[in-house]
Amino acid sequence: MTETVIILDTIRFITGITVLLNAPYADIKTRRAPNILWILMGLIGAILLVVQYFTAGFQNLFYLLFIPIMINLVYALFYISLIFDKTDLRHFNKTILN
Repeated sequence: MTETVIILDTIRFITGITVLLNAPYADIKTRRAPNILWILMGLIGAILLVVQYFTAGFQNLFYLLFIPIMINLVYALFYISLIFDKTDLRHFNKTILN
């Protein structure tokens, strides 16, 4: 059980490092990081979370509660412009929500 958690954490770490090192390279090259990077990282993270749940379980289920709380908190901070300015919000609403 512990070995499974260590393997999953290693895969998470390698995925995070790979995506987070590729994003600045793409940003420098094209001045834009592709959205597929973030979608891929989130998808792999969600798959690994489900695999961990079914193989090793969770010691504390409150960890799962904090995932949607943090997503909503970041969106709320984004929406009231504490993270980015209004132009980013207009671009987000125009491209993502429509």
